[in-house]
Amino acid sequence: GFFTYALGLTNPLPLEQFFPGHLSEEEESRTIARLRESPPDAVLLANVLAVGHRARVFGKDYLAGLDAFLHTRFATAASYGPGAGPQAAIGDPQFFLEIRVPAPPP
Repeated sequence: GFFTYALGLTNPLPLEQFFPGHLSEEEESRTIARLRESPPDAVLLANVLAVGHRARVFGKDYLAGLDAFLHTRFATAASYGPGAGPQAAIGDPQFFLEIRVPAPPP
């Protein structure tokens, strides 16, 4: 949320962060549909584990459909941090931030 506000970017969603248990399967599907219809200017992925939840890794333990959508419909614009790189994945041992922007149509 802070990045969206500070950079003057748009967000078509009521949520700005996604943690385990915040979306049901139906809500995840609606979120993906909303992102497809009105993609945000950018998405920030942070390699942060959901410590304290039974599902810790975004895209692996929870919200796998949303993660797959973000990786197929958004392209990496930049990544930062000691764990940054083309194969970086949430749950890796090194921290990174990845900024993804809507990918051009295939």
